[in-house]
Amino acid sequence: MVKDLPDFRIEAVGVGLEATSFRSGLDAAKPASPAKGDVWLATDTTILYVAFSAGSWTDIGALYLLLAGGTMSGAIAMGTEKITGLGDPTAAQDAATKTYVDDAAGLPNSASTPSRAIDTIYQNTTGNPILVSVVIFLDGATNERASIKIGSASPPTTVVGQARKVGGGVSQNTHTFLVPDNWFYEVLTVTSTPTISNWVEYP
Repeated sequence: MVKDLPDFRIEAVGVGLEATSFRSGLDAAKPASPAKGDVWLATDTTILYVAFSAGSWTDIGALYLLLAGGTMSGAIAMGTEKITGLGDPTAAQDAATKTYVDDAAGLPNSASTPSRAIDTIYQNTTGNPILVSVVIFLDGATNERASIKIGSASPPTTVVGQARKVGGGVSQNTHTFLVPDNWFYEVLTVTSTPTISNWVEYP
């Protein structure tokens, strides 16, 4: 079937031209060397071809991203618009939603004051890293000391903080440290009798 289209104009990806003819038939039956402006609708594959230049066909559908999906050959500029309705990523280069990233990062949005004691090993079983803030009270002998340790095994061995009393009077030392998921942590006595006056965790 051939139909002249003198008033039909084709626009695609910034390219425009006047159509010279519109034909349809099997994909394999389209002319091997079309004239510029020829249009062919393949009835068996439902592909629309346009000859933007003489001698070659262009699959119009390949110029656009289909609703069913496809592969991009260049960057997409969103122009400050959002991508919505994303599923959770499964591969390293998949896009992720804000909620997924926040949950994975374990960003603290609340505080708890669990009952904690000095010289006792605890384990972070929240599923995320936690921040721990401890106030260590020193009122004993000069050079009274406490140490904070974390580690992937029990007992923890990595020192991340120390509290030490120098001279007379009393001293309070505040320490904040990060505990990875499943790691162990402890505030332990080094010398004399330090105590815990406050303990806050941010899960």
